[in-house]
Amino acid sequence: MAQYIDVSHDAYDRLSEIAPTVTTSPDHPDFGMLDLDVLVWNTGSSEGASDRIRVIPTYQALNVAKDGRDVFVDDPIVSGAMTWGTVLSLPFAIDALVPRLSVAASR
Repeated sequence: MAQYIDVSHDAYDRLSEIAPTVTTSPDHPDFGMLDLDVLVWNTGSSEGASDRIRVIPTYQALNVAKDGRDVFVDDPIVSGAMTWGTVLSLPFAIDALVPRLSVAASR
């Protein structure tokens, strides 16, 4: 599962020095690589992150977003279970996510 990481402007500046053909910026990220069958966003530890992602025009243009095949994990407990990834927490996270993943994958 890929997670969106809030990267500083400095990191983007350094990236452009290393890879000048990259046209990504913190204000206009390149979400094309995220246009997958189903996309899971673990946003439970960042209040309002889901809403901030959903309004980015570049993200709205992706088929995964248009078709509703994105799953935002806003519940901090489920998010924590995914993040910890222990033998005890993962079954809880899986039980919480499988129904939502099933719906997203069927779209």
